[in-house]
Amino acid sequence: MIIPHGLYDLARNQGWIHLGLSRDTTAFACDSLRLFWHSDGRRLYPNASAILLLCDGGGSNSCHKHLFKEDLQELVNDLKVPIRMAHYPAYCSKFNPIERRLFSHVTRACQGVLFDSLQTVMGLIQKTKTQQGLSVTVRVLDTLYEGGRTVSEAFKKNMPIVFDTVLPKMELLGNASVNVKRGIILLPFHHQFWRSDSGGRRRDGHRPIGRHGRYAGRGGHQ
Repeated sequence: MIIPHGLYDLARNQGWIHLGLSRDTTAFACDSLRLFWHSDGRRLYPNASAILLLCDGGGSNSCHKHLFKEDLQELVNDLKVPIRMAHYPAYCSKFNPIERRLFSHVTRACQGVLFDSLQTVMGLIQKTKTQQGLSVTVRVLDTLYEGGRTVSEAFKKNMPIVFDTVLPKMELLGNASVNVKRGIILLPFHHQFWRSDSGGRRRDGHRPIGRHGRYAGRGGHQ
């Protein structure tokens, strides 16, 4: 099982795919962003005062999971940069720019090829290009993530997360105790599960596979 977690920079037309080899957990989602920031983000945006993430409302980065909020706050404490999370409502992931600007092209690059090794997958993804100049960086997260974790009661009682006043269920802010300027960076992030089979083919030839091996439609949770 290979679990890709993707980030896409709208301004630079640049994508990052981090391949997990263990579980799709909230820690994995946060480690993906941590890896991006330490490897490239802080170099590309040395003066950033905040990070804005657009992401689906479900999956490991679900807006309903307290455990994700706890891991997100730990990430903010590590990066020393506030992170604003803007979640798409249910069945609206098709409006996330990463769907059509990154993942559709990555899926096309991998179409019709058997995933027989990690090196095969990495090589295919790295070749993803478009006429508009899309480039993709691929890295591996080989951490073994623990399943069945629960949020601490102390975090639930003293949650430092700040919720938006208009859409508190869909938008939140991991606070790093600094002044926040909204919209400094646009980094939509999203993930899918991939298997090395030929099932679940879309009408356009792409093959996203859902978390239980089923077809993952554009309008559903990934």
